[in-house]
Order: sequence, then structure tokens, then C-alpha cells
Amino acid sequence: MFVVLPKVNPTTFMRVPSKFWWLAGMTTLSVFSLFCGGTVIDNRVSGAGATSATGPGSSTGSEPPSFGACSAAGTCVLVPHLCCAVCGQPQLPDVDAVAASSVAADSQSKCGANSACPKCATQVAPNLFAYCDLNAGTCQKADVAGTAYSQCTVAEDCQLRNGLGCCTCTGQDSWVGIAKATASDLEKVLCEQGQACAECAAVPPPGLVAQCDQGHCAARLPP
Repeated sequence: MFVVLPKVNPTTFMRVPSKFWWLAGMTTLSVFSLFCGGTVIDNRVSGAGATSATGPGSSTGSEPPSFGACSAAGTCVLVPHLCCAVCGQPQLPDVDAVAASSVAADSQSKCGANSACPKCATQVAPNLFAYCDLNAGTCQKADVAGTAYSQCTVAEDCQLRNGLGCCTCTGQDSWVGIAKATASDLEKVLCEQGQACAECAAVPPPGLVAQCDQGHCAARLPP
């Protein structure tokens, strides 16, 4: 079938506003897409800056509960990072710092009704400790060997300490090396204000000494 088009003055096209041509083009594209099953997208509206309400960044999940809120020194403790403690001696990633008052809630959150853990020997990591960051209001964990509380230049800068709890006469045997210059500052971090400890002289194992090892104090037995 042949269609005869009427003659049109060429200058007529020049007088039609450009907006008309954009609208006509979009209308044509819409009709084409309707019959071909396509979708019309105007990049000026849904360009790179547009975000889908159901795309990445619109997560509806919730963060796991935090039990690390604190407001005073000496109120934080270390707990296993997972439900069960690791076998052997834990490293810093294997533990979390939580408020002492939230230990049971933290355990319930991690273990639920399943509290069965593998039977294996666990050890204390004497260098690890928990403290309250008073500026942030959260419990933090640290390895004393990486803090200013153990910095040294020579062995004479160091001393032994029985554990990194507030009190050292608790029957534990977890000796660490700390810096003499910051020993009182460390105690303020580990102890609640006004906390009293039994007066005693903790006696280290025979031969154990505090040495300066690569700029940090450490408890060492002679070879």
C-alpha cells in the first residue's frame, strides 16, 4: 500500500519549537517500546544519581546488640568473641570487651539455647585486657604489649605485674611486663574509683624477669 504525503513548506519545520521535537521523539519511542516490550528511560530523570528504594543501601536489617556501653573505669571485661572460647591461648580478635554487667546478656545473644562447647584446654592470655574508653563511652580491648603502658628503652624501665585485673593478689598466675613510668596510670584504667585490693606482695615464679623486648616490656624466663 502506498501513502501519498502532502507537500509541506520546509520552513514550517524551522518554526516548530525544539521542545515539540523532543516530545515527539519520546512519544515515538514510547509507542515503539510498547509494542516491543521495552522500557523508556529518560537519563535526565533517572541518571547515575538515582537510587532504587529496594537497592543496595536500603537495607532493612538491624545491627547486632551491643553490650559494651560503659561510663567508669574498671567496669569492662573480656569475653569470647563467639559463643565458645577458643582452644589454647586466645589472641585479640578472639575476644570482645563488654560491660561486666552485660556478660550474661552477651552470652545469651551469642549462644542462645545452644551452650554446648567443644571440650578442650583453654588458656588465659595475660597480655590482653578490657578498659572503658571514657570519651567514647564504650568498652575497648587491647594488648598491653602494643600500648604506652609497656613502652621501654632498657630492662630497668620495666616491672612485673600479676595479671591485668585491678587487684594482683587474686591467686592468678598471669604475669606480664609493664612500664614502671606508667604503672599507676594503668592501675587507674583497670580499677574502679575507690576499689580496694588486699595488701600483699605477689611473688612471681622463680627466674621470671621483666625485659625490654623491641621497645616494650615483657615477662621472660631465662633460657
